[in-house]
Amino acid sequence: MDKLCLRSYIKTRWLLGLTATQMHDELTTAYGQGFVSYRTVAHWIHRFSSGRESLDDDPRSGRPIAVITQQNIDGVKDLVNDDLILVVLYCDHLRPSLLRVLSR
Repeated sequence: MDKLCLRSYIKTRWLLGLTATQMHDELTTAYGQGFVSYRTVAHWIHRFSSGRESLDDDPRSGRPIAVITQQNIDGVKDLVNDDLILVVLYCDHLRPSLLRVLSR
């Protein structure tokens, strides 16, 4: 179940008058222990009871979402074609991080 479906379930059950405990128990029975925390259920009930309508996440500041566009693809191709040494050095720099991730 994705997070929007979960939030929709919580909102619907809240509108029907169920408590956070009842919802959490239902979700645990249906999907197993650890599927969703009680705190998450209570958090979304609080949001809906405060007038929130949207099921989506609030916009956040910070790192922008990566977007793949033809312009980005062409730019990377140009960088690779123009300076292969730069690419080799960059990949060599990433190797320790990649090895840590792959060894997990």
